[in-house]
Amino acid sequence: MKLIEFLDEIINSDKYDWTYDDDLGRYNYKNDIRISIVSDREPDESYENEWLNCYPDKKGYFNRYNLCFNGASIESFYGVAVDGYRMIIPSPRLTDLTITRKQKQIGRIINKPYTSVSDEYEQYLNMAGITIRNEEE
Repeated sequence: MKLIEFLDEIINSDKYDWTYDDDLGRYNYKNDIRISIVSDREPDESYENEWLNCYPDKKGYFNRYNLCFNGASIESFYGVAVDGYRMIIPSPRLTDLTITRKQKQIGRIINKPYTSVSDEYEQYLNMAGITIRNEEE
């Protein structure tokens, strides 16, 4: 599998294509079990920035997720747990508060445990004024 194929498979998937194991912090892709996303279980770093002020709980926690193929980490994804861990927002570019389409889609997947009852992911992005930029990283 080529890198672009790996990333496309993740980006074009839906959160319902994934299972989540909270004990391991692992998201498994149902359509290809070689693909997973693994939460880095190191203690989350405190994160402060003005864009967090729109949420009731203004504290943020920086998280890293590893996009894996056959258990090998291929790429890292960074997000910020916001509003008392109610949502994880992809780490935006601070100059214009934007994220890429890729970041948005991966964010949708990693929020699966937080949005199983009510999906407020878009609302949380909008509250912070985070938009999608045209170019990919």
